[in-house]
This record gives sequence, structure tokens and C-alpha cells, in this order.
Amino acid sequence: MGTYRRPLIGLILVGQCKITIEDLDDALGEQAKTGRRLGEILCGMGVTNAEDIADALQMQADACPEDDPA
Repeated sequence: MGTYRRPLIGLILVGQCKITIEDLDDALGEQAKTGRRLGEILCGMGVTNAEDIADALQMQADACPEDDPA
């Protein structure tokens, strides 16, 4: 069985044009410092909202193979 990597939330949001690469980079920097969840940081920055985060999380979950517990 091959290795499966689920799509990253930040890249899903960039791909949907919900945030920019610069927004993602800033948020990842903040996440590295604080350990907070990426969606929480992005919403706090005002660059996206909870609905966009929920949609991205659903897309991530839908992309996971059935036998992947992640």
C-alpha cells in the first residue's frame, strides 16, 4: 500500500482563492510561534471565515481514502 498524504488546509484555501500565499505564510509563521490551529489564526487575521474553514476541512476529509484513519 502506498503512502497517502491528505491535502493541506492552507493549500486548499489558496486553491479556492479564499486566501493568498502571503496570508498562508503569515499564518504558518504565527502557528509555529503559538501552536494555534491554522483556521483560527486565519479567521483572526480577518482573511477568511469559519464557513470557508469548514468547507476546506470537509474537502480534506472527503479526499482521505476510506481505510485511512487520519
